[in-house]
Amino acid sequence: MVNKKKDFIAVIIIFTALLVFNKIYSQNNLFFEDNKKWGIVIQPIVYNKAFVSKDYGATVYDSQYSPSLKVGILYDFFQNRQLSIKSGLLTGLMPVINGKFKLLDSDIFFEDDFYFDESPIRSSLILSLPIQIEYKNFNYKNSIWNFGVGIQLNLIPESSIGEGVFLFDDVSGENREVYASYADSNSSIDVDLVFTYGIYFKIREMILNTSLLYHHSLKNKFEGEYQFGNLIESEPTRGEMNISGNYFGISFTAYFKKKTKKKKRKNIKL
Repeated sequence: MVNKKKDFIAVIIIFTALLVFNKIYSQNNLFFEDNKKWGIVIQPIVYNKAFVSKDYGATVYDSQYSPSLKVGILYDFFQNRQLSIKSGLLTGLMPVINGKFKLLDSDIFFEDDFYFDESPIRSSLILSLPIQIEYKNFNYKNSIWNFGVGIQLNLIPESSIGEGVFLFDDVSGENREVYASYADSNSSIDVDLVFTYGIYFKIREMILNTSLLYHHSLKNKFEGEYQFGNLIESEPTRGEMNISGNYFGISFTAYFKKKTKKKKRKNIKL
């Protein structure tokens, strides 16, 4: 509860500072004059690997980078000024369990080694509220460089996500579980630090902002463990996994042209 109050106070301080300094960095610029302040966002991103530690055993579990996609909307409150603030709503799937491993033929009931690559990736829905301060460089006529920093509040449903692999034993005639993993969400709301660097440019009547982005989570979003067992020769293996939720990627935001109101012509009677 205390941490949530601190996050809220930090947002108020940032917003107040923006209003003060925005007067200093204000600039009369017509680059955005004909376009909306609302932008449609598409973000192809890649989540970092889960951090894996082994408690005991020899079987290796290799976590993987996980591709994903976020979509949503952003609103630029002071679009024509050098110092602005953006906020909006984003949603997407956050990959949670994604790894691969190999089991030797001497440990299973097959003649060959068994390779497993977790696909489809076990994921969780995430809803995000970004609050970002952005600096725009208006020194270019046909494009504008931008740099942004801020925070992102994430809403993650409290859940437990699991995965398992069963192999058929010809001798006993049973399916035996040789691998299992699970991860639980730590909290329903957490915070990311946001960093972006990109460029605005015009494509006919649309303005497109293309930015590199990096999100760093202040705490692990999921924590869990993995296990290997029922192997013929090797001893069981157990380890822990921590999913930070850190990711990097590219953001595309499109600002479309404002609708122009057509003036009605009055018919004059002669």
